[in-house]
Amino acid sequence: MAHLRAEITPKVLQWARKRSALDANTLAKRLGVSPDRYESWEMGEGQPTLKQLLRAAKILQRPLGFFFLPEPPDEPEILSEFRRLPNSQLAESHTLTEAVRKAKERRDVALELYDILDQEPPAFDLMISLDDDPDEVGIAVRDLLEISISEQASWRDAREALRSWKEALEIKGILVFQTPSISIREMRGFSLAERPLPVIAFNSADAIHGRIFTILHEFAHILLGDSTLDIETAGSSHYSGNARTEQFCNRVAAATLIPQGDLLGTSLVKALSPSGLWQDRDIQSLSSRYSVSKAVILRRLRHFDLISQSVYESLVEEYDTYVGSDAGEQNGGSYYNNVLAWMGTLIPRLAFAAYGEDRITSADLAAIFGSKIKNLGKFEERLNGYNLHFPA
Repeated sequence: MAHLRAEITPKVLQWARKRSALDANTLAKRLGVSPDRYESWEMGEGQPTLKQLLRAAKILQRPLGFFFLPEPPDEPEILSEFRRLPNSQLAESHTLTEAVRKAKERRDVALELYDILDQEPPAFDLMISLDDDPDEVGIAVRDLLEISISEQASWRDAREALRSWKEALEIKGILVFQTPSISIREMRGFSLAERPLPVIAFNSADAIHGRIFTILHEFAHILLGDSTLDIETAGSSHYSGNARTEQFCNRVAAATLIPQGDLLGTSLVKALSPSGLWQDRDIQSLSSRYSVSKAVILRRLRHFDLISQSVYESLVEEYDTYVGSDAGEQNGGSYYNNVLAWMGTLIPRLAFAAYGEDRITSADLAAIFGSKIKNLGKFEERLNGYNLHFPA
């Protein structure tokens, strides 16, 4: 029996493939067909089976009916709104493109959930400029997020620090997403500066300390009103960009994490700064206090002339190239915890609230999580510590 063929619009299929940053040969391979057969679909000389089209729709992240449109939609390129970093090539891989698309879709979902709940999204008024003092901005950011030095010093480890900074941002209406399966050489983070509900995304392949720095670096971009894609270029450090904006955002992140007043008041700084002769164990002690990398501590000390140039130079290369055992953990672990890490906690809480008020259905809730209805109870348990709506 002949397979049912789908009479798609060829140029719509081609448009969707290009928007997903896939070449024809790669998509053909993922569909399990020859490059020639796939190209015949885009040329209008052949048609995919319904099963093949369903798989293409899943890969290209488009609804099935999309491929029957008479013309491609008037939609800007996914990465077009980002500020392009000087002297870097903007990678546009399929995984990165889809991560950005997913972040935009989740922001739309969050806005819709607030509307469904008859609530206004959280808003904040803080705006900054490149002429501001980064240390003063760091104080303003900490005040906005309501994180004290005593609270920061009480965090047990870097994971608790990352979770706490994320939660503080989400309370103020910033969506914080973790992206899976993207090379650290391609992307460390990106931000969407639209308000309300701006977006910060960071790479799960990064070390924990790197993720912490990234979310605050990207928050500085948001405060500047600057959507950006933070790319790791060959020979560059995550903490030392050449462009003025990158330097400014790095300094704001460092000042937020390590306030000048507290740093200068520590017993270590008071004891060692006159000589400037620091050892690795001293840097590690401050790294633990602030839950930041040793590279950030080193640059902060040098910024205030608290460490000698010779000691700085002897350590900076080692610290800049340090990645850590946390890198590359984008796979593995609990499926439920991974999904919540990728989504953040703001959208899941809104979704369960909407479901609890009978504003959305269980099918709607499952679609938001991209999971099956039978899994919703486990998501609720991990999110809230209890399973109220979907008992086993």
